[in-house]
Amino acid sequence: MKLVFFLPLVAAAALVGGSVAVAGDPSPEATRLVYQGADGIASCASCHQPNGWGDFERKAPSLSGLDPEYMAAQIRNFAAGNRKNELMDPIAKALNETQIAETTALYANLPKRSDASPPADPELAALGARIATRGAWDREIPACEQCHGPGGQGVDKNFPALAGQRSFYIQAQLNAWRSFSRKGDPNGMMKGIAERLSAREIEAVAAYYDSLGTAPAAEAPAAAPAAQPEGAP
Repeated sequence: MKLVFFLPLVAAAALVGGSVAVAGDPSPEATRLVYQGADGIASCASCHQPNGWGDFERKAPSLSGLDPEYMAAQIRNFAAGNRKNELMDPIAKALNETQIAETTALYANLPKRSDASPPADPELAALGARIATRGAWDREIPACEQCHGPGGQGVDKNFPALAGQRSFYIQAQLNAWRSFSRKGDPNGMMKGIAERLSAREIEAVAAYYDSLGTAPAAEAPAAAPAAQPEGAP
């Protein structure tokens, strides 16, 4: 039985209360794969939603606005076994390079997620902001934004945007690096960082970035000063 979710583009737009705006013209193949699925491959929208903002129940991350080369690298990591997910593994192995390039280009051009909300726990938010903007140098934990950019907006294909990413997904990935069930990051740096973070800090950082949405760094919610503490390298 083919695992195909037939979700035409018009119906997909209706699910999110309006049109799914895509900058430029996505290829017919990308549109087919993302919104309909094909050749035994489930539609991307069936998990990541038509607008690319992800889905809590399916534990699917937000993909809209991410760097296309980063997304392509992650699909290859699933195919190679560097990352594991029972839904993504067979899909990644079934996609060819042209399909990977075209579907990631479509998602890169979708408007970024804008439904984020501040964390309910002020103490958790403050802790997340502190780790994200200042790190914890006494435990060799650099500020997240040193690699992922101010406000978590992302830096090229190696350091994806974190602002507006789903908190459950960020938590899951930090725990995956900690257990070494996710690999493929530059120089393996994320494993060491994840191991030095406490469970509470992981929860806090994830909640902080989920709350930022797509606001530029200058407009992000108030956080601890970005300057490094005295004595930091």
